[in-house]
Amino acid sequence: MATVTRLKSLRAKLSGWFRELTSFLTEYYAAPYRGRLLQEKRDEEYLIQLCCFMELLGVENPLIYYTWELQAVMLEDFHNWHRAAGMDKSPFSHVNCC
Repeated sequence: MATVTRLKSLRAKLSGWFRELTSFLTEYYAAPYRGRLLQEKRDEEYLIQLCCFMELLGVENPLIYYTWELQAVMLEDFHNWHRAAGMDKSPFSHVNCC
């Protein structure tokens, strides 16, 4: 019985050690690319926002059928979008976020 308990304890320790090792190696290999991945994610989000706000910019939007319902959700992020684009205030007179 003591041997079984010892084996379970050893298995739990090894499992925890392998979990920590896996976490460390994942961070080690992902760290150099983290900045680039975040930049790509941000660029994709800006592209989606641009597709949603094309009508506000005066550009005909071929995706209006798919993006119309997203405008209400994306309006919350509009402030961050125009700040990142270098505009201190909203470029649209009918959209007040600041």
